[in-house]
Amino acid sequence: MSNPVIDEQIRILAKQLKLPTFVNYTEITRQAAPDSSMGDLLLLLMKSELEQRQENQNHKRLKQAGFPYTKTLDELDLGRYNGEISTLFVNELASCKFIKEHRNITMLGNPGRGKTHMAIGL
Repeated sequence: MSNPVIDEQIRILAKQLKLPTFVNYTEITRQAAPDSSMGDLLLLLMKSELEQRQENQNHKRLKQAGFPYTKTLDELDLGRYNGEISTLFVNELASCKFIKEHRNITMLGNPGRGKTHMAIGL
């Protein structure tokens, strides 16, 4: 059972410590096993906070990128390339290994072939 005084204190401290997901601690702890230790619960809360921060960072980066629209590689219709581009090739590009190797990629083709879609997806 939840205590309103404690809930309010947690809300205030979570805000001051910049741990917004801790406010939802009751929801997060419900997902834990009934025999979870305090350490298990704390770990679950911290993982939830980390996931939320990573998600927020990704949203921020996408917004800063200024893409004209959101596209993913999963939405890319490889059928339009008549077998010229394989799923294996797209997966290799998606690994972004070319960035670690300090290599460039060039996308050439007529308008409407999906170059922008692929670039945004990557």
